[in-house]
Amino acid sequence: MRPIQPNTQPKHSVSVSYDATPKDAVLSTEIDIFRRAFAGDMDSWSELQTQYNQLMRHWIGQQRIIDAEEILQEAWLAFARYAPRQPNLVEAESPARVLAYLRTCVKTAIVTLYRREQRHMMMTYLDPSDDVASVANVDHTVVQQLTIHERVQQLLSSDDERLLFHLRFVHGMKPQSIVDTYPERFPEVQQVYTLIAQLVRRLRADRLLQDLR
Repeated sequence: MRPIQPNTQPKHSVSVSYDATPKDAVLSTEIDIFRRAFAGDMDSWSELQTQYNQLMRHWIGQQRIIDAEEILQEAWLAFARYAPRQPNLVEAESPARVLAYLRTCVKTAIVTLYRREQRHMMMTYLDPSDDVASVANVDHTVVQQLTIHERVQQLLSSDDERLLFHLRFVHGMKPQSIVDTYPERFPEVQQVYTLIAQLVRRLRADRLLQDLR
């Protein structure tokens, strides 16, 4: 049997070497960095920070209360703690899913640090060492927001509900994006829609929460 000879026509050579291979190689390289980092390679973690810090700053946007570097640090700490526990984030050759999770960590860090700053401000106002005039300066809006947040947390009955509430109503993630990011927690998009509807009905029915609004 005669050996198969490669097609040496210029048209086919350009198509193979330019259109397909480089694109696939770029995607593979990106996801491989995440895979090595998840496996415990510290150099890969440093490479990820160098490569994605600028993108994360874009996600952060303009922050007047919280320093952007503090948000970056908080986001990377959360990402390094939780992302390696979810191997599905790096199963595909595209980094889309793991980057969506990283973006969620950034948004979560903003909310977490903002609430921490609110609590610090309120505790400063309510410090017993301050005089009565200082206590009178408590920002009613801050206190109200904290009270609403605490009441909402009391009404959420499971970890899945708390996660779903955070993703949908704090970060504004669409149901399909939630399924794509957390398939092990929410495998079906219809399940997400049903849970959201149940949460909305429960929150709207709570008299205490309605009085706080």
